[in-house]
Amino acid sequence: MTSSNHQSNTAPCSSELNIWVFHDARPGHLSQLEGLVNRLSCHQKCEVNWFNVTQNKLNLQHILYIPEFLKHQTAPDLILGAGHRTHLSVLIAGLKFKAFTTLIMKPSLPSVLFNTVICPKHDGLEDSQKVLCTLGALNKITPASAMAEQPNRNKHIMLIGGPSKHFIFDETQLISSIQQICESNTLKVWHLSDSPRTPTSFIPNLQKLALTNLKLYSYSDDNFGALNTVLKQSAVTWVTPDSMSMVFESLTAGAKTAVFDMTLSRKGKPSRIAKQIRELINEGQVASFKSWQQEKGKMDSMERLTHSPPLWEAERAALWLLKRLKDLAKSETN
Repeated sequence: MTSSNHQSNTAPCSSELNIWVFHDARPGHLSQLEGLVNRLSCHQKCEVNWFNVTQNKLNLQHILYIPEFLKHQTAPDLILGAGHRTHLSVLIAGLKFKAFTTLIMKPSLPSVLFNTVICPKHDGLEDSQKVLCTLGALNKITPASAMAEQPNRNKHIMLIGGPSKHFIFDETQLISSIQQICESNTLKVWHLSDSPRTPTSFIPNLQKLALTNLKLYSYSDDNFGALNTVLKQSAVTWVTPDSMSMVFESLTAGAKTAVFDMTLSRKGKPSRIAKQIRELINEGQVASFKSWQQEKGKMDSMERLTHSPPLWEAERAALWLLKRLKDLAKSETN
């Protein structure tokens, strides 16, 4: 697995980096942007301004004049965007202010129009001077290994997604798997949270089993706790494979991670996300329910999992981007 270096050699320059961030208010995109901005700010003094394109969006006419919401802003050095709705705003602001532009996903516009692209490996691009492919989407979790005080890993977590174009969400099969895990060791208490995509029938059907070592939470109640904190407290985290972002958040947090078995939506032609889940299993970074069943009673398959060197893609992306900016500054002074 590609890893990140937790140590930075030097900041790219001594001056403040002015960053504009265009976002579409979607939680997943915000998490990616916040993760990158947090790491950039750890290595370089930054001033950051955030713009929600659902409220303030640039269009082609803004090449001719500056819109009111930008008139009193300091011109940017770096412009970031995540979400297809941000791409045109990033492009126009970059042209208007002659700023360095970076998208955190595969562009909907030709990539040649942007200075750099940071995107998950499953987007299908290849690493280059302009493209950095990451293992999964960026997130704002700081690995426990990078923290001065190591958290107490005393929780066992289950995170449930829902129907997707990658896997068939078989509620009966999933509930059976959860029951087997809970009944294999009744001394372990499992904390399970659903998500916005989870069918409304799932939690009530799971409650019918009356498993004494399973605590159920609904995302809408907001009582599960902040995911980045909970994952750092987790000894083992089970995730449905459709929840790719949660798989990588768990790996970044340093929790031993396993995925429930789910049937592929397209058996003859698995999606890129399905292929990446299979790669993680084959590489021993993630356990599968099948491997857990085979190992049960012997050496637990969880004990075989290793995440060394740790995964910290937001850090790796920040250092890569700062180097691109530094290289550009050098070329302009020569």
